[in-house]
Amino acid sequence: MSLYRDYKKLVPEFFKSELKHYYRGLRRKDIKSIVDGVRSSKAGKDGMPFDLYKFIASHMISEPSSEFVFARTFMVLCWNLMARAESALSIRLHQLKFVEDSLCIYYAHTKNDQFGENRQDPRHVYANPEMPEVCPLLSRGVYWLSIRSSCVCESEVESRGVQDTYLRYESAGDVHLSRTVCGLPDDRPEFALLPPRFTADHTAIVARAIDSCFGAVPSSLRLVYEYALVSVFYHRDYLRRVVPASDPLVSTLPFTNGVSSVTQLAKRVVCALPTSKDGLRATGVPPYVSVMCQMRKMAELMEQGANWQP
Repeated sequence: MSLYRDYKKLVPEFFKSELKHYYRGLRRKDIKSIVDGVRSSKAGKDGMPFDLYKFIASHMISEPSSEFVFARTFMVLCWNLMARAESALSIRLHQLKFVEDSLCIYYAHTKNDQFGENRQDPRHVYANPEMPEVCPLLSRGVYWLSIRSSCVCESEVESRGVQDTYLRYESAGDVHLSRTVCGLPDDRPEFALLPPRFTADHTAIVARAIDSCFGAVPSSLRLVYEYALVSVFYHRDYLRRVVPASDPLVSTLPFTNGVSSVTQLAKRVVCALPTSKDGLRATGVPPYVSVMCQMRKMAELMEQGANWQP
């Protein structure tokens, strides 16, 4: 067929008919070989179970080599985007934006959207505060902090040059699926967990911390970096347990003792289910999760001997 197209010739009808007949016979032969046990009925590669994904991510974060920092970030990114490595490699910083409670990634084009007709529909990536080993925001925060620390300590090259190039390495149904993919438990109220965040009364300290940790960050990306940084603060105890002492990460600002701004920021980190006072709603949450939240609240009030008010 390709020869006909290359030479701009029409494919003869008899050839189309013969080819169709040939492929039907080939499919019958293929099915018979499966029935007879000559070849396996399984097609394609095996999927990676979530437990194996968690195990690999946990192993990577405890490795001293800087290569594992990138490898883990890249693996977690591909997993949460449900994307091929080639698609993840093409992501640049200007395609990132934090909207409501998720990191949005706007693809210029994908394999099934070669002309970028759906580029206004982002892919959503959610934090998983309950599983730090596979939390996408934490992996990104660790990666950015480690890269900047390595650049400053080893080569004295400003990290902005690293970050401003390649990172290397749509709908209601989409956001619900994205929450599920990141590992949030869909059978508990914690499925609606909001990402770790700083309280609103310390914006000046947060701004200085972002500048200190990441250098000059464009205004369009400050919220992305803020959520990455607060994830590191929220999981500091976990990171201290699993990250090697020689890792550049432990020399960064969030792990510095005796600094008043670090102490203040650490005390201003919150991570909880959404409430009417937050001003931040949980996206991608089906109605039954709200029912579970109300049921938990009712159970807690009943245990306290109080009358529950819906």
